[in-house]
Order: sequence, then C-alpha cells, then structure tokens
Amino acid sequence: MLIKTGLLHIPRFDEAASQSIRSLLNQTVAGSMVVMESAVYSQRNWLEETLRQWSDEEELDFILTVGGCYPAPGPSAEEIVPEATLSVIERLSLIHISEPT
Repeated sequence: MLIKTGLLHIPRFDEAASQSIRSLLNQTVAGSMVVMESAVYSQRNWLEETLRQWSDEEELDFILTVGGCYPAPGPSAEEIVPEATLSVIERLSLIHISEPT
C-alpha cells in the first residue's frame, strides 16, 4: 500500500532534515513515498492553506511538518504550527516513529 507523504518545511527548506526524514521513513514506514515537499513562511494563513491543499486537493495520506518551533523555554507567539495544524485536521492521530537501533 502506497502512503503518499508530504514534507512541509517551516519557515525554510532544510536539506539535512529532509534527507534524515526520508531515510527514517524508508526504514520505518513501509510503503511511504514522499510525493510533495515545499517550504512556507511562518505565517499561519499560508501554513493552513498549504495543509488544506495537500490534504484535500493532493490527497496526501501523511504530512510531516519540519521546523517551526523555536529553541526557547515554553511556547512563543511565533510558534504557529500546532495551532495551524489543529485548525485544519478533522481527526487527531498520534504516531511515534523512533530511530532504528
């Protein structure tokens, strides 16, 4: 079964993260194939629209957001990824993928 996957980088494309995620997906999620990859600025409306488009129009099965969180103690007003994601999803599913040992 093919799992159409998208990698959405926030606020900029991160090549090292992309390669690491692709490698981890290949090792741990059978059938996953990255079919879309893009970057969006840290603006909630752009992030929400991209998530909606990838889900509804492109019909991706699995979307991973990369980045968007700042290394600071506690939440920041600039961290919009969790709220933008929650405004778009219909059902919350939590998946934990760990590094192979």
